[in-house]
Amino acid sequence: MLAACLVLSPLAAAQTAAPDPQQLETVEQQLEGSKAEQDRIAAEVAAAMREQDEIASRLIEILRDLMHSRPKFRRASRRWPTISGGLRPRAAR
Repeated sequence: MLAACLVLSPLAAAQTAAPDPQQLETVEQQLEGSKAEQDRIAAEVAAAMREQDEIASRLIEILRDLMHSRPKFRRASRRWPTISGGLRPRAAR
C-alpha cells in the first residue's frame, strides 16, 4: 500500500499544482475568441431567420393577390371570344 501511495502522490501533486500563467492566459484568450465567434454566428442566424420570415410574409402576400385575381381572370377569359371578335382563326369550311 505504501508503494501505491508513493507512485500516486506525484500524480496527485501534479493535478493540484497551480497552472502555468501563460497557459492559463492562452486558454482564456481562446475562450474569449470562441465566445466572440459564437456571438457572431448567433447574430448571423438571427438575421437569416428574420430574412426568412420577411420572404415568407411576401410569399403569403403574393399568394393572396393571386387568389383574389384568379376569379377576375376566369371571368375575363370567359368573355375573351366576345372581346376578341374575329381575331381568333376560324375552322376551315
